[in-house]
Amino acid sequence: MKSLTASLSAISLLPKIFPQTKGSYIIGGSIRDLLLGRIPTDYDIAVTENPEKYAKEIAANTTGHLVEMGKPGQTIIRVVSGDNIFDITSLNGKSIEDDLKKRDFTINAMAYALSSGEIIDCLGGLRDLADKKIRMVSKNVFRKDPIRLIRAYRIGACLDFEIESQTVSLIRENADLIQNSAGERIRVELFKMLGVSKSYYYLSQMADAGLLMALFPDLGRLIGCLQNRHHHYDVFEHTMKAYYHLETILNDPGKLLPDTSNQILQCIDEDSTALLNCSILLHDIGK
Repeated sequence: MKSLTASLSAISLLPKIFPQTKGSYIIGGSIRDLLLGRIPTDYDIAVTENPEKYAKEIAANTTGHLVEMGKPGQTIIRVVSGDNIFDITSLNGKSIEDDLKKRDFTINAMAYALSSGEIIDCLGGLRDLADKKIRMVSKNVFRKDPIRLIRAYRIGACLDFEIESQTVSLIRENADLIQNSAGERIRVELFKMLGVSKSYYYLSQMADAGLLMALFPDLGRLIGCLQNRHHHYDVFEHTMKAYYHLETILNDPGKLLPDTSNQILQCIDEDSTALLNCSILLHDIGK
């Protein structure tokens, strides 16, 4: 991991974009990405003062426009400026530490104080970031928001991180809660995961934890569903092996299809990869 100073240079070089107001913090995934040397396009900002006032300052500095989102008591003021999105909310607690303790995973539960340049890490996020671990903040994170069940694997796939064992155990216990999440939120998390080059590994882990079957009950019914003499596996194992081989082809088409590899590479991007992987995952559920 790059040094803290180097990783946060993207913020320190933009003092006119982020007002350095006391009680204003960049939080969550954007801090995680900066510490990993990745430049985010989405920033979550928590403030102790009026979020709309702070958002207007960012909008003025970026020639962006404001959009009010959310519902009463959970309002988000979004500033859209080109490819960048800034979401500004009131602090979710009496202090920034209270706010961070209500988040999902430790690597998403760090904050950068814009007034002092201090990193606030009260849950060991820096350690887990260095160890490439995804660890839950508390034992009630999945009951508070079941979409976090899939998000653990999506983040793991995007960053090539491992999910910590106690977090996996709690996912297994709470897998059925995913059915309480909105379909559009599930799709966003799932397709982000299916679009990366190493999704098979994390999809297999989802199956082991029972989350994949909770998400797609028909996949669970494929276990033990035998096929004709031309097949060596039940339908579920056949599906997973087909998924693995598709991923192998997409990652290196020249190995198996040298004559058409250039055409394949020109047509494949993250979105098409996700659609192809989703198709192969569900291709035999009719059986």
